[in-house]
Amino acid sequence: MAFVDKNANLLLLFLIVISATGLVAATVYFQQNFENINQDYDTKVALLNKVSDELENQRSALEAVRSELLLKENREDEIVEKFTGIKEEKKGLEEDKTNLQTQNEILESSRIAAVRAQQTAESDLGDAIVALSRADREAEFQRSEAERWRGEADRRQNSLNTFTSRLSSCKNTCGSGCDGI
Repeated sequence: MAFVDKNANLLLLFLIVISATGLVAATVYFQQNFENINQDYDTKVALLNKVSDELENQRSALEAVRSELLLKENREDEIVEKFTGIKEEKKGLEEDKTNLQTQNEILESSRIAAVRAQQTAESDLGDAIVALSRADREAEFQRSEAERWRGEADRRQNSLNTFTSRLSSCKNTCGSGCDGI
């Protein structure tokens, strides 16, 4: 039995050595795999952290773009409101301009009519002055004629008075025989 004990011990020793070798090999193998997995994990965690940082940067950039877009939209709305207001004001000013041009044309035609009326009045006034001047000359002529005729009438009256007094004196001198005269 000693052979069997010796073989069994050897077998057990051999089994223990194989088991220990297998255990060491498995430990080394799994340690290597664990290190590789741990390295992959660390790499992936670093990559994940990097991606998270990039995502956070992208989020902040997106938020900045979003706020800038909102600001631009607000500015665009303000510009559209101002543009609409300016456009309406321009339309009103163009209407006012058209109205003022129409009024200007009316006033210009009124002014032209007034100038023509003034020229006509000045011409009529000139004609009236000429006619008045003629009438003054005619009146002066008529006055001078009247004075002349008055003078002539006075002279003839004097002559008549002289003849009448002579006639009376002749009658007085002649007596009744001069009744036919």
